[in-house]
Amino acid sequence: MAGGASARGQTYTAGRERFMTWEDFIDDYFAEQPAEDDTDTRTALVERLEAFYAFPLNINTASRSELLAIPIISEAQADSILAYRSRSRLFLSLGELQFVSGLDHTDRCRLSLFVYAGDTVKTAPSAHTILLHGPHELSTRLDIPLYRRSGYKPHTVKEVASNPNAVYLGYAPASTTRYRHHYGPLAYGLTLQKDAGEPFWAHGNYPFDYVSAYVAYTPAGRPLHVWLGDYEVRAGNGLLVGRSYFSGIEQTVDAFPLSPVPIRAHTSADETDYMRGAAATWHHRHLSLTAFGSWRRLDARLKNDTAVTLFTTGLHRTPDELANRRTLADLTGGLRASWQKSSLTLGLNAVYDHYSHPVYPPLHAYNRYYLRGTASGGLSADWRLRHRRWSLMGEAAVDLHGHPALSQLIRYDPSAGIGLTLGLRHLSPRYVAPHASTLCRSSRTQNETGLILGFSGRFTAATSLLAYADLFRFSRPTYTAGGRGSKGIVTHLRLRHATSSLVTWTLRHDLSSRQLNVAGQAPNMEYVCTQRLRLSATLTPGSRWSLHTALDGSLHARPSRHPSQGIMLSLRTRHQLSPTLTTHLFGALFATDDYASRLYAYEPQMRYAAAFPSYAYHGYRLAALANWKPLPSLTLSLRYALLHYFNRRHIASGAQQINHSSQNDLSLQAIWKF
Repeated sequence: MAGGASARGQTYTAGRERFMTWEDFIDDYFAEQPAEDDTDTRTALVERLEAFYAFPLNINTASRSELLAIPIISEAQADSILAYRSRSRLFLSLGELQFVSGLDHTDRCRLSLFVYAGDTVKTAPSAHTILLHGPHELSTRLDIPLYRRSGYKPHTVKEVASNPNAVYLGYAPASTTRYRHHYGPLAYGLTLQKDAGEPFWAHGNYPFDYVSAYVAYTPAGRPLHVWLGDYEVRAGNGLLVGRSYFSGIEQTVDAFPLSPVPIRAHTSADETDYMRGAAATWHHRHLSLTAFGSWRRLDARLKNDTAVTLFTTGLHRTPDELANRRTLADLTGGLRASWQKSSLTLGLNAVYDHYSHPVYPPLHAYNRYYLRGTASGGLSADWRLRHRRWSLMGEAAVDLHGHPALSQLIRYDPSAGIGLTLGLRHLSPRYVAPHASTLCRSSRTQNETGLILGFSGRFTAATSLLAYADLFRFSRPTYTAGGRGSKGIVTHLRLRHATSSLVTWTLRHDLSSRQLNVAGQAPNMEYVCTQRLRLSATLTPGSRWSLHTALDGSLHARPSRHPSQGIMLSLRTRHQLSPTLTTHLFGALFATDDYASRLYAYEPQMRYAAAFPSYAYHGYRLAALANWKPLPSLTLSLRYALLHYFNRRHIASGAQQINHSSQNDLSLQAIWKF
């Protein structure tokens, strides 16, 4: 026995092993078709996932909390990994994940993108080593449109005065530069971004419109962790601030991830959902105390010293957008206390915001209980429990004026590979929590009652099924449903079967049926139903080549209009031509009756440039991406994309309009790791 353990060694390093491509992971992980107001959120989530992908964890030395910080790992899976590691001393390669209970083939493929089997020998690094050594990453991307939108055309002074949103003050190319360092307990980074149309080194930009920096010091085994600069707060189910999981219902039903980390550095280019200031967490045995403070200037339209509109796009291209930039100061403070022992966690949270100007949007039926006044805040209690086959995750909250909100998720695993999920939520119409982000169908965490029923089953090593239904009701009018008590249901079904180790088939069906206003007759409502169906196949004959093809269909129906439908055939391929050159190709041919019957597909993207484009009307889409590594530490990327319509003479509208049936885009990126 001793000889066997010794033979496994302590300094063996398998390096990075990837059992699936990044593109296939994103396409599979975000299986649900995104809602119209969900694409920006998904883009931010992909950027966060890429931070884990860029700096993977050593599975032989990672702690339980570090494993749980990866959004695809559940508590049960993390415990199984640690149990196997304690028995076998270390993972010689990620191939040994097949011996870890609770990890099926899909789990192992996904996990290979975020961990590696590395050295187990630990030495205490010096402060100089922590500060300057370890992996550094510098990336820069330039997006060049090969066309001209209406906003870049010359405009007269009279035209600008009559319509301040008609002209862009900056140049068309967009650029993003990132610097990241992560070694041991220390991580720091800087993000600089200029969106298309935003001024560069002009109109108050010095030189970029968006600048974000962070420093995080999180030493393992030490009581104090500190974050400075831009960071994100997550607590409970997200009723008060943030949320502990990364994505939507499909991922919750599938894996039920439970992350105990309340603070993380803000690494994405999202210009809205973060804090700016300082945060600290102190640990003592089972108790953790977190305090955070933030001061930011938000985008708002002021009228007579009152903020009548809050903006969350982060775009500052036109005179009107620039006039509304950073006009409202927001001072935020918060506390979190949590107690964790074994599989039980209890937490208490408090958040308070003070605004420099009163917030009071023009009164309508749908926004009567939006944020109003100079202050907001609330208290919440959250709990997490895993006991044998049961897992619970819940939170109850009240806002500054005592209005309640409740969210509860329950999972039961009757046998290995089978999971049943029940989710309940009730968000008072008067509940106000500006930093909340939870599982709900509304764009705001208020005015909703819902029930989630989910099933996930892995019947064999080759076949799995995931299905859920989300029933919801809005007790008060919403922006798109002017009547009281509007209802809806969203269902999702995904059946996956691997006919061999090389070919995997996936069948997906999404249905959304909800009451919306009859055009021109609000508050009269009607049920609007949208269905989308996808049959896809993924072929992976080897590590150097993969092929993904899909056939999509859609049907959109409402009583007051003729039904519309759409169909799309898409193909995505990856080919490693040599050890230094990899190419990605994508093509789609689509035909839909209108925008309501649009379809979605994930395209190969550069690092930190995720997107979930929609395809509508008649046309085709082509995209080609090449990644070249002239040096082991340097990656150069080139991407070209073409969108062409058969039945449209212009694309988009307003300042974004392109007076042509084609849209061509070129992107360049360089990533240097040192």
